[in-house]
Amino acid sequence: MARISLLFTLALVLAIGSVSAHPKSDKKTQKSLCPPTLGGLKTFPSIEISKLIEKRAQIGPNTVTFNTLFAICKAYGDHLAAFKVAGVKNVFGLVHAKYAFMAKAMLAAQATVGIKGELAVKLEKSYTAMASGFAEIEEMIAQIVAKYNFDVNAEISKGDRIKIEKCLIKLKGSISVFVKVQYDAAGKAKIGGGNEFRPLSHSRNKHLD
Repeated sequence: MARISLLFTLALVLAIGSVSAHPKSDKKTQKSLCPPTLGGLKTFPSIEISKLIEKRAQIGPNTVTFNTLFAICKAYGDHLAAFKVAGVKNVFGLVHAKYAFMAKAMLAAQATVGIKGELAVKLEKSYTAMASGFAEIEEMIAQIVAKYNFDVNAEISKGDRIKIEKCLIKLKGSISVFVKVQYDAAGKAKIGGGNEFRPLSHSRNKHLD
């Protein structure tokens, strides 16, 4: 009996050792991490957002409503990609000027497909969050780039990399929510065939002015 107990204990120890030697992958360690240099940091957000937008485009419905609204996501993604190359100094004013212009584009897109009621409120709220996310990450990049004197080879502190990662996670989430509302709008247009319209209120877009 004692021998059986000893063998069982030994087997248990070996099993635990085997599990410890092959730990499960932690989802947190699998996320995309910001590169350690300033040059990598400047391109990292746009690459990640481009991947997300491309993925959403591939699985999205091929409808006029979805394509019209999703074009706004693409425009923001293109602006983020161009932003990393521009290297402008007066970045804050230009960022907000760009998003004021994009707010008008969003109004035009919404008017084209016709949305109102609860769905329009969701669209407005999700759009505002996404626009804020793009502005926030571009301003964060500008601050960090200036901090390291525009030296692309500069080593970035862990704290600054975490700031970018947090902004990126937040932005990805807001894009996903915005696209989800677009799915709903496309589905409703297909089922109901109606043209609903409620313009975005300018009061909700003051941060873009």
